Amino acid sequence: MQRRIRGHFVRNVITLSGATATAQFITILISPVLTRVYSPADFGVFGVFSAVLALAGAASSLRYEAALPLCKDERTSLSLLAVVGFLLLAFAGVTAVLLLFLDRAAGAWLQGLSIYSVLWLLPVAILIFGMYQALGLWLGRSQRFRLLSASRILSSGTQAIFQVMGGLLQLGATGLVAGVILGRLSGSIIGFARSLTGARLPAWRDLMGTAKQYKKFPVYYLWASLVHAVGLQLPIILFASSFSAELTGFYALTMRVLGLPVLLLGEAVSRVFYPTAVERLKHPEKLRSLVLNVLTTLLYVAVPVFLAVFFWAPEAFSFVFGETWRDAGRFVQVLTIWFFLQFISSPLSTLVLVKGRQRTQLIFSICDAAFRIGMLWLGILTGSAYWALGALAGAGAISMAIYTGWMLRLVSLSYTDWLFNQVGYFVQGLIVLGLVVALQVLLAPLPAMLGGMTILGIFGAVSFTRLRFRADVG
Repeated sequence: MQRRIRGHFVRNVITLSGATATAQFITILISPVLTRVYSPADFGVFGVFSAVLALAGAASSLRYEAALPLCKDERTSLSLLAVVGFLLLAFAGVTAVLLLFLDRAAGAWLQGLSIYSVLWLLPVAILIFGMYQALGLWLGRSQRFRLLSASRILSSGTQAIFQVMGGLLQLGATGLVAGVILGRLSGSIIGFARSLTGARLPAWRDLMGTAKQYKKFPVYYLWASLVHAVGLQLPIILFASSFSAELTGFYALTMRVLGLPVLLLGEAVSRVFYPTAVERLKHPEKLRSLVLNVLTTLLYVAVPVFLAVFFWAPEAFSFVFGETWRDAGRFVQVLTIWFFLQFISSPLSTLVLVKGRQRTQLIFSICDAAFRIGMLWLGILTGSAYWALGALAGAGAISMAIYTGWMLRLVSLSYTDWLFNQVGYFVQGLIVLGLVVALQVLLAPLPAMLGGMTILGIFGAVSFTRLRFRADVG
């Protein structure tokens, strides 16, 4: 019986992971097309719209949807789903009324970004995105992973088709926004149509009782979600308020591309790390060994990858996305150190849950968001987009370094314990870095890039071979 349960679990993980990878692959595959049918200014408007939507989405349902997996029976989950739906309708309605008075003012504040051309879609987006998110949790609770997978793939595919169509029809940022809304709508329709057939709307008394039963979510979880959303989304809004739509578009694409490795590999590592850490919680030595191994593995992956990104991002962006986007590659170079440290530390974030330190995590999130936003604002005061991004990257790097140190402290380790074992690796890394820099100085751009990438590839392969050998010996 236990083997059968484990087999079902593994199949469910593979099904959902495969769907997520497919959906992300569609997004990656379509990006070079989108950057050729839309302008950087269009991406700037789309980036700001997405940020506003994320901020609104963090509060639109008061985070009641997060309680869906905890419902013990179908009736309670249906009631909670209805509560989420009513809250989303109410929030979307209030947003629509507010936009009647604020859309032009927002457009003027954001330096002629023409955000008001898409803001009328915000209430619709809040409703559809909210229900799509609730649908994922609802289907996960009822173990309908194949339907959830189909919903995700359909959503990503529909979004890609309509965004390309919008670009070919020269709809501007409206095409990008409408495409993502229609994508979520298609995913929601197929999910709800097949899972709610024959379901009856719960009585009002049941809705109120369920809302009261899970009242801790709007009281506590809502604020943590808002802090997280503000930290992630407010920077692009501040950036757009001070710089041109084109530069905002470069920033939006930069964050999208740099975030992919953190999202894809980081999520995969975190999914494996979390249950393993729970199993080893009662064995501190094994837990410490796990944390050190994960950090070391991520370091060996990150160093050659992010060095390549730092040296050749402008050329890569120019080739993949078009010459118009070369400056976005320069933005990537400025932000590399921040995302390098985030790539290493983010998969360990579930250690906070294992150790029960959520309150400290909330305090850290508040300080981190305030620090990054404050530094970005100081950078903006210089009038230079590069100085603004440099200040943001510096603040983010410092926060991630502190966060990694805290993760080590949770298992009674320190930076010294970890870095002492990596001295040889860092010496080799400095030699490799010197060779790559020498190639950039002595050779023409193309031979220097090919030679440098070959050196980094060999360095990464040798590092992984040594890592695996050490694991086998251990």
